Amino acid sequence: MGLMKSQEVVQQKPSKLRNFAVMLFSSVMGLSGLTLMYLRATTVLHYPQIIGEILAGVTILVFALVSITFLIKCIVHRDAVLEELRHQVKSVFFGAIAVSFLLIATILGNLDLPGASVIWWIGAILELFVTCYCFSFWMNNDMQLQHATPAWMIPIVGNLIAPFGGVGIVPIPVLMFFFSVGIFFWIILLPILINRIIFHGPIAEQFIPTLFILIAPPAASLIAYLNINGNQLDFFGTMLFNIALIFTILIFSMCRSFLGKKFYISAWAYTFPLTAMAVATLVMFAQTGFVFYAYLAQVMIVVSTIIIVWVFYQTLIRVFNGKLFSLPQG
Repeated sequence: MGLMKSQEVVQQKPSKLRNFAVMLFSSVMGLSGLTLMYLRATTVLHYPQIIGEILAGVTILVFALVSITFLIKCIVHRDAVLEELRHQVKSVFFGAIAVSFLLIATILGNLDLPGASVIWWIGAILELFVTCYCFSFWMNNDMQLQHATPAWMIPIVGNLIAPFGGVGIVPIPVLMFFFSVGIFFWIILLPILINRIIFHGPIAEQFIPTLFILIAPPAASLIAYLNINGNQLDFFGTMLFNIALIFTILIFSMCRSFLGKKFYISAWAYTFPLTAMAVATLVMFAQTGFVFYAYLAQVMIVVSTIIIVWVFYQTLIRVFNGKLFSLPQG
C-alpha cells in the first residue's frame, strides 16, 4: 500500500511540472512593473526607496524560481514545451520570457546592481527571436481571427521594453531598431484586435484579462521614446501618453466585464499594463509639472498595487493547494 502511494506521488510530480505554463512569466512582468513603478515614484513623488528595493528582491526571486522551473520543464518535458510553442494561442506567451529578462535588467540598472548588461543582451536576443518566430508562425499556419487575443501584443511590447534598460549598454541606433519594430507591429496588430473584439464574438473567459494589454504598448512607447531621445517630451510623446490614457479609461469603463470571473493564470495580464501606465503618468508629471498627472499617478499606483497584491495572493493560494497547475490556460 505504501509503495502504491509512493508511485502515485512520483507520477503526480511530473504532471505538475508538465503543466507549468509559460504564461507564468507574466507574473514576473507584473512584479517587475510594480518594482519599477515604486522606484520611479521614489524620484518623482519622494516615496521611500526601501519599498522599491524590497519589491526588487521579491521580483528577482520570483524570476529565478519561474525561470529555473521552466528550464527544468524544457529538459524533462520537452514535448510539452514544443506543444506550447506550436499552439495558436499559447505561443505568444513565450514573449513574456524575453520581456521578463529585459525588465529584470532594467531593475538591476536602476539599482546599480551587477548583471544588467548580460541579462539585457539575453532578453534582447530572445525578443528578436520571439518576434520573428511569432510573425512567421502567424504567416505559415492556418490562423483564424478567433485565435487572436490582446496577448498577441506581448511579443511586440517586448521590443518597446528594450530601450527601458538598454541606454548605456548599446548604441541608441540599436534601441531605435527595437522601438521602431515595436511601434510598427503595434500599429498593424491594433486594428486586427479591435476588429476581432467587436465583430467576432466575445473572447474566451480565461482571456478577458488580456484586454488590459491594450494599455501597455502606448504607455511603454512613451517611456521608451523618452529614454531614446534624452527625455525631451514633444508632440509625439504627448500623443502616445494620451492614447494610453484613453485605452485606460475605456478598459475601466468596462469594469463589469472583469468582475466576478473565475481566477485564471491570465489574471496576471491585469498587472504590467497598469504599472506601465502608472510609470508613464509619473513621467508626464516629471516632464510637465501638471498637477493632474500627480493625482492620476497616485490613483494608478494604488489601483495597481491592490490588483497585483490580489493576483499574487490568489496565485499563492493555488500554488500551495496544488491547483495552479490544473488551472485552464487557454
